[in-house]
Order: sequence, then structure tokens, then C-alpha cells
Amino acid sequence: MATGEFKFTVPEDALTRIWKNMVEEGARGVTMERFQWLRVMIGAAREGERDDKRRVEREEKESIFQGLKNELADKIKEASFTVDEADKAVGIAEQNVQPLQLKAKAMSASAMMELADEVDEVIKEAKASVTQSRKQIDTLGEGFDARFANDLQAFLASQAKQLEIRMGRMEPRLGRTTNLSSRFREQALRKRTVEAEKLKVLALKVVRYNQRIRGWGKDALFAAFDKNGDGEICQSDFVAFFEGAEKELKDLDFRAQAPEAQKPSEEGKAANGEAASDGEAVAADDAADVAADSAAAAEATPGEEEAVAG
Repeated sequence: MATGEFKFTVPEDALTRIWKNMVEEGARGVTMERFQWLRVMIGAAREGERDDKRRVEREEKESIFQGLKNELADKIKEASFTVDEADKAVGIAEQNVQPLQLKAKAMSASAMMELADEVDEVIKEAKASVTQSRKQIDTLGEGFDARFANDLQAFLASQAKQLEIRMGRMEPRLGRTTNLSSRFREQALRKRTVEAEKLKVLALKVVRYNQRIRGWGKDALFAAFDKNGDGEICQSDFVAFFEGAEKELKDLDFRAQAPEAQKPSEEGKAANGEAASDGEAVAADDAADVAADSAAAAEATPGEEEAVAG
């Protein structure tokens, strides 16, 4: 009956239990009156064995799932450390950009540009750290066993929720630091343009002043710049001129000088910013900056040699 009708082989322990309950002592087997009960007991034995198999499979599955959960939890923990490092990097970037606007007032353009480069490097490192954290979080959900994919995804969503929230906050924070740094760099560029214009005016005053006190004409002035006589004025010639030039500008009466030096053009007066009646003079400490910054002036005002030669 068991193998024929139920297609089931009754286990030894179940068979012993059925015999004990269904067969009277001294009898050779189950009587016809108890035959239906025998069928019930065989069916129960079959279901019991199926339950045992399902329990074993369930316990095995739960064991595998728990192992995968533990492995995923470790990965989430590692990702959390990476997010912590990214958060610190963004915080450092924020600290670097915070005082930039206050510093801009007292800094020169070159110092501002140097500081902007340093801040941008800090921001670059912070962005790289955030990108690495995002990549690590995104890979947490890869390679799941298909049997447990849904359960593991649900577990990941619950455990990584705070990480996602923190990562979501970092993007606008980085955007703000980038904007502040860019604004600071733009200020530096504007200040450099203003400084270059001021330096150009000051350099022209020094050139005209030295031309007048030495009585140089155009050719002599050009020769003062072109020390090597190659017919060209390069940056080193430009720097060398200002290093040896008289930079303490004083009021002079040019009426006794040669006509060419005595009557500067209106353009020269405008470039010098001079007014003979006012007796204007350039402060010595300001004029001394010309030699130190003449290389920058040569780069910022590529037409300077033409102005000098003219």
C-alpha cells in the first residue's frame, strides 16, 4: 500500500510506531476494520517525512542567508568608514573656503591665485573621496545569489539608508565649496588686472623720469633697455632696466634741458600722470616695486616695449 498507493517507503521508526498502535498483540497484521486508519497513519508518516525535508531545506537556506547577510553587513560597515573619510574631506574643503572672502581684502592677486590653487586641490581630493564612496555603495548590491536577491536588497536598503542620506548631503556641500573657490579666483583675476594697470602706469612714470633726468632721446632710451644690442627688448632686458633705474621720482624743472626732453608729448604727460604746476611725485616705496614686479608687468602688458620705444 505505501509504495503502491502513496509511492512512499515508510521509515523504520514510523513503521514500528504504526505496528505498535495498529496490530494487536499476537496478531499477524492489521485487520480490515483498521485498514482505513492504516492508510491515515501511512499518509501522516509521509507528510512527516516531507516536513522534515522542508525543515532541513529551510534551515539550510536560513543558514546561507544569514551568512550572506553577515557578509553584506561587513561590506556596509566598510562603506561606512569610507563615507566617514569622504565627510571629513568635504569638511576640510569647507573650512578652507570659508575665510576666503575675508582674506581677499588683504591679499595681493598673486597670493590669492596661489591660495586658490591650494583650495582647489583640497576640493579635488574631497570630490575624489566622495566619488570613491559612491562607487563602493553602488557595488554593495551586486552579485547577490538569485535565491536571496529580494531579501538581501531589502536588508541593504534598510542598513544603507543613513549612508545614502549622508552621501546625498555631500553633493550640494561640494557644489558650494566649488562656487566659493571659483568666486575667489575671479576676484583674484580682477585684482590682478587692476594691479597690472597700476604697475603699467608706475613703470611708465619711472621710464619717463629716467629718460628726462638722463636727457635720453628715443634711440638712447631704447639702447638703455637693449643692453646686448640685438635690436630687441626681451623680458630679461625689461627687468634689468628697472633694477638699475632711478626709482625715487622727484619734481624737476626741465626748462634748461634739451628741447626734445623739455617738451614731452601730451600722451607722455597723460601716461606719467604729471602736472608740472602741481609738482606731483611718485612715492619711493611704490616706485621700488617696479623692479620686483617688472616681470609680471611684461607678461600682463605685452605691448610695454612698444610704449617705451615710442
